[in-house]
Amino acid sequence: MTKGDACNLTLAGLDPLNKSNDDDDNAVFLAAMSPTGGWMWATSFSNNYQMSVMDLLITPNDEVHLAVLHRDTLMSGDDVAPGSLSEDTLAVLVLDSNGNHMHMNTVFSSESLDGLGSLCMDYTGQTYLVTSFLDQINFGDHELTSFGGSHIAVGQYNSGGWLWASGAGGTSDASVADCDGRNDGGVAVVGDFMQNLTFGDIEIGPSVWFDFYEAHIGSDGTWLHAAGFGGSGADHAVAIHITEQGDSIVLGRSTGTITLGAYTLTDIDGLNDGNHHDLFLARRQANSSWDWALSAGGPGDDLPVMLTMSATGAPVISFVSNDDGTFGAHPFTQRQGYDLGVWMYETDLDLDGVLDGLDNCPNLANSDQANLDNDAYGDVCDDDKDGDGVSNGLDDCPTGDVGWAANGISDHDGDGCRDITEDLDDDEDGIFDEYDACPKGPVGWVSNEENDIEQDGCSDQDNDEDGFVDQADNCPNVANPTQTDLDNDGLGDACDSDKDGDGVSVPDDNCPNDIQSWVSFSWNDYDGDGCLDETLDEDDDDDSVLDTNDACPLGEKNWGEQAAELDNDGDGCHDDLEDDDDDEDGIKDPVDRCPRGLVGQAQPGQDNDGDGCIDAVEDDDDDQDGVLDPVDACPNTEPSEQVSANGCSQYQLDDDNDGVVNAYDFCLSSPAGITVDERGCETNVASTASEADDEGVSVATVLFVLAAVVVAYAIYSSAQRPGPPLPKTETVQIPPRPAGMDEEA
Repeated sequence: MTKGDACNLTLAGLDPLNKSNDDDDNAVFLAAMSPTGGWMWATSFSNNYQMSVMDLLITPNDEVHLAVLHRDTLMSGDDVAPGSLSEDTLAVLVLDSNGNHMHMNTVFSSESLDGLGSLCMDYTGQTYLVTSFLDQINFGDHELTSFGGSHIAVGQYNSGGWLWASGAGGTSDASVADCDGRNDGGVAVVGDFMQNLTFGDIEIGPSVWFDFYEAHIGSDGTWLHAAGFGGSGADHAVAIHITEQGDSIVLGRSTGTITLGAYTLTDIDGLNDGNHHDLFLARRQANSSWDWALSAGGPGDDLPVMLTMSATGAPVISFVSNDDGTFGAHPFTQRQGYDLGVWMYETDLDLDGVLDGLDNCPNLANSDQANLDNDAYGDVCDDDKDGDGVSNGLDDCPTGDVGWAANGISDHDGDGCRDITEDLDDDEDGIFDEYDACPKGPVGWVSNEENDIEQDGCSDQDNDEDGFVDQADNCPNVANPTQTDLDNDGLGDACDSDKDGDGVSVPDDNCPNDIQSWVSFSWNDYDGDGCLDETLDEDDDDDSVLDTNDACPLGEKNWGEQAAELDNDGDGCHDDLEDDDDDEDGIKDPVDRCPRGLVGQAQPGQDNDGDGCIDAVEDDDDDQDGVLDPVDACPNTEPSEQVSANGCSQYQLDDDNDGVVNAYDFCLSSPAGITVDERGCETNVASTASEADDEGVSVATVLFVLAAVVVAYAIYSSAQRPGPPLPKTETVQIPPRPAGMDEEA
């Protein structure tokens, strides 16, 4: 690496690319070249640690998606991806067609990522990252955990971040090598595993050694299907391509013999030791059967690297090998070490002159490539040529109108003929629609002279005897002479379980007779009770609390019948799922000793210890000292004080009844009837008198000295300034010397 060195990269016509800092370990660069071979733009990323590229994806609108493994902080545009100094972090950078930063998404793992993974886009334009991880991995707020060995992770992302993440794993190691987008959304992933592997509810295995897998996941993160394949050796899939028809082309390697469907690929080198691989390439149909499979290589170690498709739809494989070999009909000559090779495999299995990669029926000859409905399948291999949803064998108009789908409205009798343009008898009753008074009568009934005397296409039978023949009766089996039909759906109210057509049937519809035309969805009928929230529903979440009084008006739904058990305070919030203060006493449930106690806040003095329990009726230990109130001699002890067996603290007990509590009593066993001081100890009477005398002398002395000072100051002041003559000395009243001053204390 180049840590500590100044270095740059210059591409013709562009400014040199430099590391951000000479102390950076290396730099990742990205450059775009025009179809004519000129460099268009280039950019680079670096920090103090080594970086590496996991994968690169170019979208149809020329966005560039780059997956980079890094440590420490990675910057791109105004986005900053934090990183660990000890473990690799993964960042997906997205640039526009001119190399300008658009956005960045990060993936964190508790263990270093191994660099295996891929970026891919499905046919609907959604983008994905697949990788392998140990222990734990986070795609934004989406966390996945492995148990034991390495697991597989798939995440979908856009400019707003990670939309979801799904994992798969088993009892041992599993890894992912590549992915490709599915036609109807989601991706197909390939990799290898040991022992067993579980994708959601789908389990594959056990493996012989290393087996490879192909698994499909939908655009919502749900695993759709998966299958494992392997033989006697170590078998690995390294790349996959999904064709327009939904078939899979899988590239891989194997150390031994492997069978894929009807195709057995023998071990070319004859050494099943883990160091001698053969390359294999195979095509698997969407119905899971194998179209073809072949192996290539020689006596050495032949390792496939990448798979791409040529302009003619042929697989193009890059590989490395340390020995001579044969790839298709082409010899490969090795020169030194592991040499690089490129092999394009073109086939025309049906010999119709159209290469398989371009052939809309690669297994059935159709040189004209006729395709009535312009789907991925030519007419000769298309089970539904006109794409109306009715298979050819059941379609009375198999090459009829295209661009429509057969259903009960467009094709009443389900015969594959479009009613408005192709079908002359929509109900197949034998009476052409132009003469049929009941053109969309019950399918399966055929008009004849016995059941349809008038030959008007309507059965003469009137089962419910309401005056309307069955085929003209909107409730043929329930009498309804008025033929009322509130929602005008052709089904009379008398037999319509959803007479107002809101999508909610009785008995679930609490407003079964809405005159307003609307359909129930969660955004306009939150609890699905058939009452329009905006105008008809006063309890949108059906919790038995009217919206005007509901603290959670759009909370958990349809639990009103259990409100007495599930909503203690009647605030409309489900105690277990929404309410963090079930009794509205102001004390949150996790610290409330009576979380579903009496409703409302305690008044002063009602909850001495603040534990959420009303002392008089709920709390059997008002001071929470561990001594129940019936045997607690001091039921209101401060919470911070330790108590004895009777519930009293040393600040409340006075064991010798001398008026001084134990906490301040230095003489805890003073005899009854004696006088004690503030320390709880017996007072000495003589000593007390002496101390009183001492206190008296002390006060008298202070007064005497103070008087002397006053007189002295007065004499001094008079001498210093003119004024009236000083009084005679004998007029100064000196306080008498207190008796006992000369006595020893």
